[in-house]
Amino acid sequence: GPVPVLPASDLVSPKLRDGRSFWPFDVDRARDLLTENGWDTSVTPAVCVDEAKAGVPEGTKLSFLLRYVEGRAALTRFMEQFKLDAAKAGIELRLSEVYGSVLVAEDCPGPPTPDNPKLWEISTWNGGWVYDYPTGEALFQSGAAFNCSNYPDAHADALIDKSVTSDDIEALYEYQEYISEQVPVLFLPNTPWRLFEVASDLRGFTPINPY
Repeated sequence: GPVPVLPASDLVSPKLRDGRSFWPFDVDRARDLLTENGWDTSVTPAVCVDEAKAGVPEGTKLSFLLRYVEGRAALTRFMEQFKLDAAKAGIELRLSEVYGSVLVAEDCPGPPTPDNPKLWEISTWNGGWVYDYPTGEALFQSGAAFNCSNYPDAHADALIDKSVTSDDIEALYEYQEYISEQVPVLFLPNTPWRLFEVASDLRGFTPINPY
């Protein structure tokens, strides 16, 4: 969900506190969902065979370009495993490594325009999000600065507005539960950037600045 479950906090919806998403990682269920919704998953990439159910033209292939930051061996292995798992459900991921600063500059510039086209379908820069507040006005509100996928949803906007203008904790719960169902982004584990090994009797080393 959009609010971290660790550290434990009353700000996290009770429905999400066990750390299990509304959509757990389940290759078999993914394949079944696609089949139920008009896709032939006997091939990879899966092919749309029922336009009415799938909502896309018949014959469309379930294939996505996934750009990710180059130069991190652990991330590369993670993406390769992600590709293999997706293929088991009939989803083709076309992997493309991109230099970090170039990927961020190209993949999060705002809504696409003729002069600034969208180059990606899935993108991971292997960075996290440092939470000043658990509300979503910077992440998921339409037109927000860090809404890199340009996810627009009027109901999400209304819930976000309510979460920042109300003292009712239920407003925050409603927002995060809705976003968890919508899945505007895939929450993935970050791969290590660096490793600190410190003597247990050394004082003054922590806390470590997250930036």
